[in-house]
Amino acid sequence: MAFSINKALRSAQNHLISGQISEAEAIYKEILTKFPKNKKAIQGYQKLKLGITSKIVKNTAPPQVQMQELSSLFHMGFMHEVISKTQLMVDLYPKSLELHILLGEANRCLENHQNAIKSYEKALEIKPNYAEIHNNMGNVLKQSKDLVEAINCYKKAIEFKPNYTDAYFNLANALHDQGELEAAVGYFQQTIKDLPRHTKAYFNMSVALHEMGDLDAAIIGYEKALQLQPEYPEAWNNLGNSFRDRGDLAKAKESFRSAIRINPEYSTPYWNLSGTETQISASKSWLKKCLEVDENYQHAYLMLAALDYYEGDQRDYLKIINSDLYNHPFTRSFSWVFSLPSLPKLYFNKWQFLESVVEQSPQTRPFYEFGVWRGVSFEFLTKIFGKGYGFDTFEGLPESWHEEKVGTYSSNKKVPKIDGGEFIVGKFEETLPVFFSVSRPMASVINFDADLYTSTKCALDQAQSVIDSETILIFDEFLMNHRWEDDEFKALEDFCAANLFTYIVLAVSFFSKQVAIRLLKQDFFIVFIKRDIVARPSIRTYSQRPRGIGILANWLGA
Repeated sequence: MAFSINKALRSAQNHLISGQISEAEAIYKEILTKFPKNKKAIQGYQKLKLGITSKIVKNTAPPQVQMQELSSLFHMGFMHEVISKTQLMVDLYPKSLELHILLGEANRCLENHQNAIKSYEKALEIKPNYAEIHNNMGNVLKQSKDLVEAINCYKKAIEFKPNYTDAYFNLANALHDQGELEAAVGYFQQTIKDLPRHTKAYFNMSVALHEMGDLDAAIIGYEKALQLQPEYPEAWNNLGNSFRDRGDLAKAKESFRSAIRINPEYSTPYWNLSGTETQISASKSWLKKCLEVDENYQHAYLMLAALDYYEGDQRDYLKIINSDLYNHPFTRSFSWVFSLPSLPKLYFNKWQFLESVVEQSPQTRPFYEFGVWRGVSFEFLTKIFGKGYGFDTFEGLPESWHEEKVGTYSSNKKVPKIDGGEFIVGKFEETLPVFFSVSRPMASVINFDADLYTSTKCALDQAQSVIDSETILIFDEFLMNHRWEDDEFKALEDFCAANLFTYIVLAVSFFSKQVAIRLLKQDFFIVFIKRDIVARPSIRTYSQRPRGIGILANWLGA
């Protein structure tokens, strides 16, 4: 008589029902000897070896022995084994909350997001108001970049458990990742209220506050985190960034050095220190230390090559432009600067740059700033010039800029109060034509910090009446960004081409992405090229596009 698999499987099951474990085991072994890939026999044998028989299937919860084993495997990191064994038990105990949660967590650890979500959904069918499961579901959704649904899950967890500190913290982080900085700060504050010694909440809240431009509040937050955990190198580093951006370079350096003292293998503070120096040699020293710690720190490698170039050593720069890094935004920025008729003055931080540049401007005049935000640079310039005009919506970016979405850099309509400052609130295209429709004083300095091409071009067009050969134009996001040629740089190029201007580059700062220029009205003389008479600028202090021909090409008919 032929061997019947179905009959043998039924027989094994009957033996299990009768408690005849050894007999059932013998049958499963016989089936697997003849048919080693039979899934029902494999599952039956595995369940038997785990001690799962029909006698305990009747229970709603699996045996504690098996749960302890699975828990141990989970904590040891054997996630694949946890998933395979847990799935077998879930088939027999579909109402076990513990098993669904464990299966969800194991899949989450392996980034099997969809499987994790399915397990959590099964758990919520059993217990819909289980706050911890909603929180865990949110963690998975956040990992899979579904921030909207993750936020909903965290809010649901808080709804069922109003004092759920972990959910408040997770919600704050998700809102931060979504760019909802003010809301994120609020939930970080709630986390701290419930758990005053939550160091990470202070740290993450300070990150958000810095991004909002509230540097004073960010500093307070980082300092609180360091009171709770003094040996926290990341907090020291970020505190240094906040001090630097506020203009306190001495405290910035002290903070960066503290980060290095705690963790000498932490490369970022070395990089940051290189941007606080005033001399090329000192900056290079920090860059070299950065590369000693992390030889793959690409920005340090590229910047070091640029500083070498400034000192007359072009070897590394030439290697870079002949490598895969030739199209890196840093390389393209360096190439533009190095293509200028002469190397402009080099500075290392925003405040050194501004201080040195404004010395070359007529300080009896007021200054203008397009893009004020929190007013940090505006306040700095006001101390020098006494009077300034600031233009901003104070509602953040009017359109997306690179990875930054509309509304980023908002001050929530809060206009800074600065003695000597006059602020014109609204969109540039609406406020500037009205403002410049009447005579305004000539500008000493104009600081363009609008980031966007459209905003910068509008500001240049409208402010032309207050610009002369003595006015210095400062662009705050001119270089180094991923697509910098499409932003303030392009606005300047297009403005010059449309109005027959050329310009001299006075100074650059690679670290703070700034450029200072003076506009020159073009003088023309007649030259003959290919029998055609064309206008050509007599001063060759024009910009050269790294990826194109530049302004001169327009005059030559290229």
